Amino acid sequence: MLRIKTIRTDHSLYDLEYLGGVAITLINTYMDHIDCTNHVIAVSNAVRENYLVRTGRSPSKTSVIPNAIDFSKFPADPSKISPLGTINIVFMARITWRKGVDFLIGLIPRICKKYPQVYWIIGGNGDMDPELKFLIQKFKLEDRVELLGLVNHKDVGSVLNRGHIFLNASVTEAFCIAALEAASAGLLVVTTDVGGTPEILPEDLLYLAKPTIPSLNKMLEKAIADVHKISPSENHERIRKFYDWRDVSARVEKIYYEVLE
Repeated sequence: MLRIKTIRTDHSLYDLEYLGGVAITLINTYMDHIDCTNHVIAVSNAVRENYLVRTGRSPSKTSVIPNAIDFSKFPADPSKISPLGTINIVFMARITWRKGVDFLIGLIPRICKKYPQVYWIIGGNGDMDPELKFLIQKFKLEDRVELLGLVNHKDVGSVLNRGHIFLNASVTEAFCIAALEAASAGLLVVTTDVGGTPEILPEDLLYLAKPTIPSLNKMLEKAIADVHKISPSENHERIRKFYDWRDVSARVEKIYYEVLE
C-alpha cells in the first residue's frame, strides 16, 4: 500500500470451492488490482498455474523457483536402519485428512497381512490420531506399527535413516519437501501424483500413485520388491545435484534486481 516494491512467494495450492481459498483469491486479486505485488515466486509449476487461474495475473510477473534442503542434514546411512530384519516404511506428516491418513489407515492392514516382514514407523500428530490408534488396536498391530507422535525437525533425518521406504499419501501438495528429504536419505519414495510432487525428482526416483488406496498399494508393493536393488548413497549423491540453496538464492536475488530496475 506504501508503494514499496514487493515480491511474494506462493507455496500453497488453494481449492476454489473452499471458503478459505476464495478469501485468499479475493485478497490476491485486490493486491494485483492496486498493483501492490511486483512479482510472485511459485515453488512449483502446479502452484504457479493455480495462482494464475485464481488471480488472472500476467504470467510475465510470475516465476517458478523450487525449495531446496540442507543435504548435510539428510545423509543416506543404511547402518542406522532400525529395526533390522524388516522392511521399514516411514510416514511422517500431520495426522490429518489432507495428508492422506484415510489412505494410510486403508493401507496398513493390507500391507501387513501380505508382507509379514514390513514394519511401519509413523511420525506426526493431528486430529486423526484416534482413528489411527483404533486401527492398530483393531488389527492387533502394536508390534508392527510404531507411533512416534510429533517429531522435531532436527530429528527428522534420524527417523528417515531408520527406513527403507517413505510414503507420502497427501491429497494435495504444493512441492512436498518431505519427499525430497526422504529421497536424500536414500529411501524409496512412494507418493501420490498430486500438485507439484511429480516435479520434484525424475520419474525413476519416485513411485507415483493416484490418490487412491489400490494405486498406493500397488506402488508400495513395487517398492517393497525393489528395496534391495537400490544404492541409498548413490541416490543421495544424485539428488543433491538437483537442489542447492545457493542456486535458489541466486535465482531469487536476480528477480529482486529485475524488480528494482
